Amino acid sequence: MCGHRSEDTIHFVLNCPLHTAPRVRLVQTLNRILNFNFSALSQTDQINLLIHGIDLSAGDGEGVAVAFQHFVLTSNRFPLA
Repeated sequence: MCGHRSEDTIHFVLNCPLHTAPRVRLVQTLNRILNFNFSALSQTDQINLLIHGIDLSAGDGEGVAVAFQHFVLTSNRFPLA
């Protein structure tokens, strides 16, 4: 949609300019939940944390999952009907 040659998961979640505003809100929420700078992680570690919940407690994992779901919904990348 943005013209990038590869609309893969990393591009959509971490780099696509079409989703900057929801991504900024996501990162702010993650920084608060995790109590560290999410952006300091490598892109691979960021994706693993978001999708697989790597090294998260149950409570943090739930918060991250809700924040990530909110990002996906508010990005409007996958419109609901």
